[in-house]
This record gives sequence, structure tokens and C-alpha cells, in this order.
Amino acid sequence: AELLIAQQFPHFAHLPIERLSSAGTENIIFRLGDELAIRMPRVTGAAKQAEREAIWLPQLADHLSLAIPKPIELGRPTEEFPHHWAICRWLKGGNAFVRPAADLSESAADWRCSSSRFARRRWRAIRRWWRPNRAGG
Repeated sequence: AELLIAQQFPHFAHLPIERLSSAGTENIIFRLGDELAIRMPRVTGAAKQAEREAIWLPQLADHLSLAIPKPIELGRPTEEFPHHWAICRWLKGGNAFVRPAADLSESAADWRCSSSRFARRRWRAIRRWWRPNRAGG
């Protein structure tokens, strides 16, 4: 991670990097200073996540009451590390696998409602774009 940071984001190279133990299987997580995290795909199946999250998480974040890690930088594949990877804001709090939230049903209901509103707005925007721009019949 140190080499990738130094090569691609030298403005962060002065920050300490600490690899975190994680219960997750798809990404290796590093702490980058006090305010940032690095997420690097651990398995090939997760290789496209950073690119997708860079597009979708910033759009979703304003529609949710739960905090989600907004990517602030998208790292490029290199010979040393062949996948995109992300630098995102560090979310303060505990590990949900170790200490689950007190009421997940409220969070789940909020997620369903927020994601449904988000999907309806995106669909309306796509339909407005598609109608005047479609070619043919």
C-alpha cells in the first residue's frame, strides 16, 4: 500500500499506514492517517468494486441516514497491484461484526425506504434522458 500511495497519491504519502484485521473476505483494509482508509481487493471477484463504489456511493450517501464510506480517490492498477483500489473517508465507530448495531431492523427499514426513493429518482432521470436521445424507433 505504501508504494501505491507514494506513486499515485503523493500528497498522502506522509500519513501513517496500518493494516487492519478484518472479518471481511473481499478487501484488505488499511488505516491511512486518522481520517482515511484504503480498501484493496483481496480476491479477483471483488476487483470491480472500487470502480463501482466510486460511481455509486457518493450518489447514495446523501439519501441515507446511515454513514457509508465515500471514496475520495480511485487508485489505478499497476504491475505490483493489478486492480483498482480506493481511498475513502474513515467512518468512526465499532466493527459491526464484533459489536452489532442495537436495532438493525430500523436501519434495514431506513435502507429500503431510502434506496427505493433513490431508485425511483434515478429511473425518472434515465427515462427523461432516454426519450429525447434514443435513436430509431
